[in-house]
Order: sequence, then C-alpha cells, then structure tokens
Amino acid sequence: MGVFLVYILKSAFCLALLYSFYRLLMSEETFHRSNRIALLILPVMSFALPLITFDEGLIVEVEVMAMNAESAVAINAADANMVSKPLLDFGWEHAMLLLYIIGFLACVCYHAVSYIRLGMLLRKTHQEPLSDYTAERHKAGIKLYVHEEELSPFSWLNCIVVSRRSIEESAREVLRHELAHIEHRHSWDLLLVDACTLLQWFNPAVWLLKRELRTLHEYEADEAVIKGGADTK
Repeated sequence: MGVFLVYILKSAFCLALLYSFYRLLMSEETFHRSNRIALLILPVMSFALPLITFDEGLIVEVEVMAMNAESAVAINAADANMVSKPLLDFGWEHAMLLLYIIGFLACVCYHAVSYIRLGMLLRKTHQEPLSDYTAERHKAGIKLYVHEEELSPFSWLNCIVVSRRSIEESAREVLRHELAHIEHRHSWDLLLVDACTLLQWFNPAVWLLKRELRTLHEYEADEAVIKGGADTK
C-alpha cells in the first residue's frame, strides 16, 4: 500500500502543477469549450504522468522526491522487521494509510448522500412531457420533473428538474439552459472529476478544478440560450 500512496501523492502533485499552469495560461480565455476540454484532460494526465518511466539522465526533481519517499517507506518497513514487533505495530505509514482511507470513505458517503437526496427529491415531483413546454427539438429520453415548491432548476444525466414557478414564468429560457447541459454531457464531466476527488480528496487543486468546470458548464449553457434568441440581459 506504500507504493499506492506514493503514486497518489505523485498524481496529486502533477494535478496541482497542471492546474496552476491552466490558471496562469487559460483561465482568462473565453473559449469555453476549449477550456472545458483542457480541464478534463488535466486529471487524466495527472494519473498517467507518474506511470511514465524516464531515462536516468532525464529524471526531474519531482521524480527524485518520489523515489526518496518510496525509499523511506521501504527502509521503515525493513527496520520494523529487524526489531521485535509488538502485537500491534502502528507506524507512520499505517497512520497515513488510515487517514487516506477515512477521507476516501467520507467522500464516498458524501456522494452517496447526494444521490439519495436526489432520489428523494424526484419522488416529490411530477413527471411531465417536455413537449408541453417547448417546441425545440431535443434528443429522445429526456425526462422533465416539475416540483411544486421553489427550487433552482438543474439537470442530471437525462433528467431536468424545475419548479412550477420557474417553468410558468420562463419555460423557454430555463429549459434551453438545462437542455444545453444535457446535450453537452456536462454530467459525465462531473462524474469523471468526482472519481478524481475520491482518490485525491486531500488535494485542493481537484476541488478548485471541479468548481472551475461547473462555472464553464454554466457559461456554455448560457451561451446556448443566447444563441437561441433569448435576451442577453
């Protein structure tokens, strides 16, 4: 497990570094689709880069630090085997592993509760035909759920959830916005980043990346509404 923890730390460092470059070079750009693609590539690269083996002459300082960490784990384990162990041997590497597992399970519980709350919310809604509120063409399988109480419209996968008041006051704009989220597969983006947050829950960069991605999703959806003829203001 020591090797696994070192790999996770390597990937977290890579993601933090890559995200810093993104913020420096691309965060002010208004090419929302390009920025979104870049953000989705960063987690994939962060997990792939630690697996790349460099020639001896090309080893960078980051790799040296990682090797030192691996050596420290191996030396600690060797020293522990050379001395008589108590019945419960709990070293620093075990403490790190335990802390990592606790954080991982906490994130799993957080996401599980979110999905349970979503399911409970959907049970309080009424499913209605999307064609009753918009003549716009959309792909088959999209479901519209209307809630009688006040809530902010949102979409997840192929489901749109809106309040009765929102759909009565501005059905065209609200539904165009949420349809854009579905058409651009924004939920799948978040699923990918959520998987990364489970493994790197301790890394601030992954949470900042997720927030940035959600903001880009809103920009993309708003852009679709404006292109559809809605008043910009």
